Amino acid sequence: MAQLKTLALKKQQAKAELKAFKALLEGKGKGDLGEKSDILPFFDSNEHLCALMGTYNPNIVDHKNTNIAREFSVFGDHKADLVIGDIKNKQFCFIEFEDAKSTSIFNTAGKKSSPDWSDRYNHRFSQLIDWIVWIENNKGNAAYSGRFQSASIQFNMLLVIGRDRHLSDPSLRERFDWRSDSVVVASKKVHCITFDKLHEDLSTRLKIFGG
Repeated sequence: MAQLKTLALKKQQAKAELKAFKALLEGKGKGDLGEKSDILPFFDSNEHLCALMGTYNPNIVDHKNTNIAREFSVFGDHKADLVIGDIKNKQFCFIEFEDAKSTSIFNTAGKKSSPDWSDRYNHRFSQLIDWIVWIENNKGNAAYSGRFQSASIQFNMLLVIGRDRHLSDPSLRERFDWRSDSVVVASKKVHCITFDKLHEDLSTRLKIFGG
């Protein structure tokens, strides 16, 4: 099982990695990005940018001692692509990456005029809900404490999927944003954003980051 390691987030390194992220998004004619071929290898190689993603949990505050792990076992065979933690304050952010293709979020089935949620989106969203159930139901046991170095943690979930260009239809954007903003599971919100939004958010947060 992947173990959490400590990383001191460096602003200048994160800035360089953010620039590389922009190049990834603007490459290939701003086209599709595969999860295994493009996205996971990129974030595996850019850990300071990964650490900056801990800002999606505003209660992660010790950025000089960021706890980070990739392919982290939440339970059983269920692994999070990325986990960012603040062990001292018992705060975590669980992050899952999907691909960035035209059918990542919605796809058209048959003659329906309104696209359905894609199988990939529904699968990942459901997976995050399963993680919430396990984490909430296993507080205090040995497996839980071994993973998080605490009998109880606070956390949130983030799914990064698709591109803004595939949500150009206002009705699709409304559906995507509403589901992210409104769905709550056991008092935990499952945030869903595109890779373009991720770049935008991290660019803003890096400018105000004090490290």
